[in-house]
Amino acid sequence: MDNRYISELEKSKIFTNISRENIIALLPCLKAKVSFFEKDQTIFHHGDLINKVGIILSGSLLIESLDFWGNSSIIKNLSKYEMFGEIYAFEKKPLETSIITNNKSTIMFLNFDKIINPCSIACGFHTTLIINLLQIFANKAFTMNKKVEILSKRTTEDKLLTYLNSLSLQKNSKSFSIPFNRQELANFLVVNRSALSKELMRLKKEQIIDYNKNSFKLLKEF
Repeated sequence: MDNRYISELEKSKIFTNISRENIIALLPCLKAKVSFFEKDQTIFHHGDLINKVGIILSGSLLIESLDFWGNSSIIKNLSKYEMFGEIYAFEKKPLETSIITNNKSTIMFLNFDKIINPCSIACGFHTTLIINLLQIFANKAFTMNKKVEILSKRTTEDKLLTYLNSLSLQKNSKSFSIPFNRQELANFLVVNRSALSKELMRLKKEQIIDYNKNSFKLLKEF
């Protein structure tokens, strides 16, 4: 395994508190494989049954959902070092979303069954791997609860400000960047893009927020 990939894996939450040497020892057991993708490639399709998870070594991904009429909404943006696919691999149920590259990406795939079923030696660092996986599950449940909170808001303004305020709290700063372009943000908030643009301009004019492309600043407390 290329040493540069090991350095990236050390920054992934699934390998927290596991040494470089033990990561190297784990990878053959987990049937690790690195794959390369261009922008807008679908990694997992809606309806797929999967038995592997991915870790983003470079690039970023979008989790997208389609409604009955073919309208797309973005569930989440996934960035470098994040893991994906673990919930459906655990449940062994068809995917209800698609996972698509947002730009050119390098992904390491791991066999999920090998993660949750330690070998007969049951080494301590494999136990740490499972504990890390449980923490990832917990964090993603929290994130989905925040998404539900955002989508429960009635107006475009309320959805937008709830989302921006949530990011501000995460970053512990009034100034931050969002991971979406305007269409992706509209899809994430499940609102019309033109309505979103009008709301952004109004909030900027009223000095509630300021922004330049993907950089935002909250000018008032919420």
